[in-house]
Amino acid sequence: MLIVTTTMYLSRIRKQLLFLGVLWIAPMAIAQEIPQSDPVSTAPQAAYLQLTHSQSHERAQSDDLVYLNFSIENTSDRISKDISVQIVITEGTFIEAYSQDLGTYNESRGLWQLPQLQAEESAILSFSLLMNANQDIDFQVFIFNVGNISMENKASSIQGKIKWVEEDCLIVFNDFSQTEKGQKRGLYADCATEYPNNFLQVFDRWGALVYEKENYDNSWTGKRHPKFTKFGREELLEGTYYYVLSFPESDRAEKTGWIYISE
Repeated sequence: MLIVTTTMYLSRIRKQLLFLGVLWIAPMAIAQEIPQSDPVSTAPQAAYLQLTHSQSHERAQSDDLVYLNFSIENTSDRISKDISVQIVITEGTFIEAYSQDLGTYNESRGLWQLPQLQAEESAILSFSLLMNANQDIDFQVFIFNVGNISMENKASSIQGKIKWVEEDCLIVFNDFSQTEKGQKRGLYADCATEYPNNFLQVFDRWGALVYEKENYDNSWTGKRHPKFTKFGREELLEGTYYYVLSFPESDRAEKTGWIYISE
Protein backbone atom coordinates (compact mmCIF):
# COMPACT_ATOMS: atom_id res chain seq x y z
CA MET A 1 0.00 0.00 0.00
CA LEU A 2 2.86 2.32 0.82
CA ILE A 3 4.48 1.59 -2.50
CA VAL A 4 1.32 2.44 -4.43
CA THR A 5 0.87 5.70 -2.52
CA THR A 6 4.48 6.73 -3.13
CA THR A 7 4.21 5.92 -6.84
CA MET A 8 1.07 8.00 -7.18
CA TYR A 9 2.71 10.91 -5.34
CA LEU A 10 5.76 10.86 -7.59
CA SER A 11 3.59 10.68 -10.66
CA ARG A 12 1.64 13.75 -9.50
CA ILE A 13 4.85 15.71 -8.90
CA ARG A 14 6.14 14.73 -12.34
CA LYS A 15 2.96 16.05 -13.99
CA GLN A 16 3.19 19.31 -12.05
CA LEU A 17 6.80 19.80 -13.10
CA LEU A 18 5.96 19.10 -16.71
CA PHE A 19 3.11 21.59 -16.55
CA LEU A 20 5.31 24.24 -14.98
CA GLY A 21 7.97 23.50 -17.56
CA VAL A 22 5.54 24.14 -20.36
CA LEU A 23 4.54 27.44 -18.76
CA TRP A 24 8.20 28.46 -18.51
CA ILE A 25 9.20 27.34 -22.00
CA ALA A 26 6.14 28.79 -23.78
CA PRO A 27 6.94 32.48 -23.11
CA MET A 28 10.48 31.88 -24.31
CA ALA A 29 9.20 30.33 -27.53
CA ILE A 30 6.71 33.16 -28.06
CA ALA A 31 9.43 35.71 -27.48
CA GLN A 32 11.63 34.01 -30.04
CA GLU A 33 8.83 34.04 -32.61
CA ILE A 34 8.21 37.79 -32.28
CA PRO A 35 10.58 39.57 -34.70
CA GLN A 36 12.77 42.18 -33.07
CA SER A 37 12.56 45.57 -34.79
CA ASP A 38 15.87 47.18 -35.78
CA PRO A 39 16.74 50.45 -34.09
CA VAL A 40 15.88 53.47 -36.27
CA SER A 41 18.96 54.69 -38.07
CA THR A 42 19.49 58.47 -38.08
CA ALA A 43 22.54 58.61 -40.34
CA PRO A 44 21.99 57.64 -43.97
CA GLN A 45 24.98 56.79 -46.07
CA ALA A 46 26.89 59.66 -47.61
CA ALA A 47 25.50 58.60 -50.99
CA TYR A 48 22.14 59.99 -49.88
CA LEU A 49 23.64 63.40 -49.14
CA GLN A 50 24.01 65.22 -52.44
CA LEU A 51 26.15 68.32 -52.97
CA THR A 52 25.47 70.81 -55.76
CA HIS A 53 26.69 74.32 -56.52
CA SER A 54 26.15 77.39 -58.68
CA GLN A 55 28.47 80.29 -59.52
CA SER A 56 27.88 83.76 -60.89
CA HIS A 57 30.94 83.82 -63.19
CA GLU A 58 33.05 81.47 -65.27
CA ARG A 59 35.56 84.29 -65.84
CA ALA A 60 36.08 87.49 -63.89
CA GLN A 61 38.40 90.48 -63.82
CA SER A 62 40.35 91.95 -60.91
CA ASP A 63 38.14 93.38 -58.13
CA ASP A 64 35.00 91.80 -59.57
CA LEU A 65 32.60 90.51 -56.92
CA VAL A 66 31.71 86.88 -57.63
CA TYR A 67 29.24 84.57 -55.93
CA LEU A 68 29.33 80.88 -55.01
CA ASN A 69 26.39 78.89 -53.65
CA PHE A 70 26.77 75.38 -52.20
CA SER A 71 23.78 73.18 -51.41
CA ILE A 72 23.53 69.88 -49.54
CA GLU A 73 20.37 67.78 -49.73
CA ASN A 74 19.31 64.72 -47.76
CA THR A 75 17.63 62.60 -50.44
CA SER A 76 16.82 59.71 -48.09
CA ASP A 77 13.70 59.14 -45.96
CA ARG A 78 15.66 59.30 -42.69
CA ILE A 79 17.14 62.04 -40.56
CA SER A 80 20.86 62.61 -40.96
CA LYS A 81 22.75 64.01 -37.97
CA ASP A 82 26.14 65.58 -37.25
CA ILE A 83 27.09 66.52 -40.82
CA SER A 84 30.37 68.29 -41.55
CA VAL A 85 31.14 69.72 -45.00
CA GLN A 86 34.66 70.88 -45.85
CA ILE A 87 35.00 73.97 -48.06
CA VAL A 88 38.42 74.57 -49.65
CA ILE A 89 38.92 77.86 -51.54
CA THR A 90 42.16 79.18 -53.04
CA GLU A 91 44.32 80.61 -50.29
CA GLY A 92 44.39 84.40 -50.32
CA THR A 93 40.89 84.80 -51.76
CA PHE A 94 39.11 87.61 -49.93
CA ILE A 95 35.71 86.56 -48.57
CA GLU A 96 33.50 89.64 -48.68
CA ALA A 97 30.61 87.89 -46.93
CA TYR A 98 29.01 84.50 -46.33
CA SER A 99 25.68 83.24 -45.05
CA GLN A 100 23.94 79.92 -44.43
CA ASP A 101 20.32 79.05 -43.81
CA LEU A 102 21.14 76.07 -41.57
CA GLY A 103 24.05 75.14 -39.33
CA THR A 104 27.20 77.16 -38.71
CA TYR A 105 30.25 77.98 -40.82
CA ASN A 106 33.75 78.30 -39.36
CA GLU A 107 35.70 80.53 -41.75
CA SER A 108 39.12 79.79 -40.28
CA ARG A 109 38.63 76.03 -40.66
CA GLY A 110 36.47 76.16 -43.78
CA LEU A 111 34.02 73.83 -42.04
CA TRP A 112 30.24 73.92 -42.44
CA GLN A 113 28.54 71.97 -39.65
CA LEU A 114 24.88 70.96 -39.57
CA PRO A 115 23.39 69.30 -36.46
CA GLN A 116 20.87 67.49 -38.64
CA LEU A 117 19.02 67.38 -41.94
CA GLN A 118 15.49 66.06 -42.06
CA ALA A 119 14.45 63.65 -44.80
CA GLU A 120 14.44 65.46 -48.18
CA GLU A 121 15.61 68.67 -46.52
CA SER A 122 18.36 70.86 -47.99
CA ALA A 123 20.62 73.66 -46.78
CA ILE A 124 22.55 76.40 -48.61
CA LEU A 125 25.85 78.14 -47.89
CA SER A 126 26.60 81.27 -49.97
CA PHE A 127 29.81 83.25 -50.49
CA SER A 128 30.63 86.68 -51.93
CA LEU A 129 34.26 86.68 -53.06
CA LEU A 130 36.54 89.39 -54.41
CA MET A 131 38.57 88.46 -57.48
CA ASN A 132 42.32 88.96 -57.11
CA ALA A 133 44.63 89.92 -59.97
CA ASN A 134 46.53 87.08 -61.66
CA GLN A 135 44.78 84.44 -59.56
CA ASP A 136 41.98 81.99 -60.34
CA ILE A 137 39.56 80.97 -57.63
CA ASP A 138 39.65 77.18 -57.29
CA PHE A 139 37.24 75.49 -54.92
CA GLN A 140 36.55 71.98 -53.65
CA VAL A 141 33.70 70.89 -51.39
CA PHE A 142 33.22 67.46 -49.86
CA ILE A 143 31.29 65.76 -47.08
CA PHE A 144 33.84 65.35 -44.32
CA ASN A 145 31.84 63.67 -41.57
CA VAL A 146 28.37 62.15 -41.04
CA GLY A 147 27.18 60.90 -37.65
CA ASN A 148 30.76 61.01 -36.32
CA ILE A 149 31.86 58.66 -39.09
CA SER A 150 34.68 59.98 -41.26
CA MET A 151 33.90 60.08 -44.97
CA GLU A 152 37.45 59.44 -46.17
CA ASN A 153 36.29 58.32 -49.60
CA LYS A 154 34.64 61.71 -50.21
CA ALA A 155 31.60 59.96 -51.65
CA SER A 156 29.93 63.24 -52.52
CA SER A 157 32.18 66.08 -53.65
CA ILE A 158 32.33 68.91 -56.15
CA GLN A 159 35.10 71.09 -57.50
CA GLY A 160 35.32 74.01 -59.87
CA LYS A 161 37.03 77.23 -60.87
CA ILE A 162 36.41 80.90 -61.60
CA LYS A 163 39.07 81.96 -64.08
CA TRP A 164 40.78 85.31 -63.83
CA VAL A 165 40.99 87.30 -67.08
CA GLU A 166 42.87 90.48 -67.88
CA GLU A 167 41.15 93.83 -68.03
CA ASP A 168 38.65 93.71 -70.83
CA CYS A 169 40.58 92.24 -73.74
CA LEU A 170 37.41 92.33 -75.82
CA ILE A 171 37.72 95.71 -77.53
CA VAL A 172 35.82 96.30 -80.75
CA PHE A 173 37.52 98.38 -83.44
CA ASN A 174 35.17 99.70 -86.11
CA ASP A 175 37.82 100.87 -88.53
CA PHE A 176 36.50 100.86 -92.09
CA SER A 177 39.10 103.22 -93.49
CA GLN A 178 40.97 102.23 -96.64
CA THR A 179 44.22 100.33 -96.27
CA GLU A 180 47.21 100.82 -98.54
CA LYS A 181 45.87 98.03 -100.72
CA GLY A 182 42.51 99.69 -101.01
CA GLN A 183 40.77 97.10 -98.83
CA LYS A 184 38.62 97.96 -95.84
CA ARG A 185 39.82 96.73 -92.49
CA GLY A 186 36.33 95.86 -91.24
CA LEU A 187 34.95 95.18 -87.77
CA TYR A 188 37.66 93.74 -85.53
CA ALA A 189 36.92 92.34 -82.05
CA ASP A 190 40.09 91.73 -80.11
CA CYS A 191 40.25 88.19 -78.54
CA ALA A 192 36.72 87.37 -79.74
CA THR A 193 37.94 83.91 -80.75
CA GLU A 194 38.55 83.10 -77.08
CA TYR A 195 34.75 82.95 -76.66
CA PRO A 196 33.43 79.91 -78.54
CA ASN A 197 30.07 80.32 -80.26
CA ASN A 198 30.08 84.10 -80.07
CA PHE A 199 27.48 85.66 -82.33
CA LEU A 200 27.67 88.93 -84.28
CA GLN A 201 24.66 90.80 -85.67
CA VAL A 202 24.69 94.11 -87.55
CA PHE A 203 21.60 96.26 -88.11
CA ASP A 204 20.96 99.34 -90.19
CA ARG A 205 19.46 102.48 -88.69
CA TRP A 206 15.94 101.19 -89.36
CA GLY A 207 16.61 98.00 -87.38
CA ALA A 208 16.89 95.67 -90.38
CA LEU A 209 19.44 92.89 -90.05
CA VAL A 210 22.16 93.21 -92.68
CA TYR A 211 24.79 90.80 -91.40
CA GLU A 212 25.17 87.97 -88.89
CA LYS A 213 27.78 85.33 -88.16
CA GLU A 214 28.21 82.67 -85.52
CA ASN A 215 31.78 82.23 -84.25
CA TYR A 216 32.74 85.65 -85.58
CA ASP A 217 36.37 85.65 -86.72
CA ASN A 218 36.89 89.32 -87.60
CA SER A 219 36.12 88.67 -91.26
CA TRP A 220 33.33 91.19 -91.93
CA THR A 221 34.30 94.00 -94.27
CA GLY A 222 31.10 95.99 -94.35
CA LYS A 223 29.11 94.03 -96.93
CA ARG A 224 25.58 92.69 -96.65
CA HIS A 225 25.34 88.99 -95.79
CA PRO A 226 24.48 86.93 -98.91
CA LYS A 227 21.20 85.72 -97.43
CA PHE A 228 20.08 89.34 -97.01
CA THR A 229 20.97 90.58 -100.51
CA LYS A 230 17.36 90.18 -101.63
CA PHE A 231 16.65 93.21 -99.47
CA GLY A 232 19.35 95.35 -101.08
CA ARG A 233 22.68 95.40 -102.82
CA GLU A 234 25.72 93.67 -101.40
CA GLU A 235 27.60 96.92 -100.85
CA LEU A 236 25.96 98.70 -97.95
CA LEU A 237 24.98 102.34 -98.26
CA GLU A 238 27.01 104.96 -96.51
CA GLY A 239 25.76 105.59 -93.00
CA THR A 240 25.62 104.43 -89.39
CA TYR A 241 25.08 100.79 -88.46
CA TYR A 242 24.74 99.11 -85.11
CA TYR A 243 26.27 95.85 -83.94
CA VAL A 244 25.54 93.35 -81.16
CA LEU A 245 28.27 90.85 -80.27
CA SER A 246 26.88 88.27 -77.84
CA PHE A 247 28.36 85.27 -76.00
CA PRO A 248 25.62 82.66 -75.44
CA GLU A 249 27.89 80.15 -73.67
CA SER A 250 29.63 82.67 -71.42
CA ASP A 251 28.64 84.92 -68.54
CA ARG A 252 30.18 87.87 -70.38
CA ALA A 253 27.76 90.65 -71.19
CA GLU A 254 27.12 91.37 -74.86
CA LYS A 255 29.04 94.13 -76.58
CA THR A 256 27.06 96.75 -78.45
CA GLY A 257 28.04 99.84 -80.40
CA TRP A 258 27.88 101.67 -83.70
CA ILE A 259 30.00 101.82 -86.81
CA TYR A 260 30.07 104.23 -89.73
CA ILE A 261 30.53 102.94 -93.26
CA SER A 262 31.60 105.39 -95.90
CA GLU A 263 31.40 104.91 -99.65
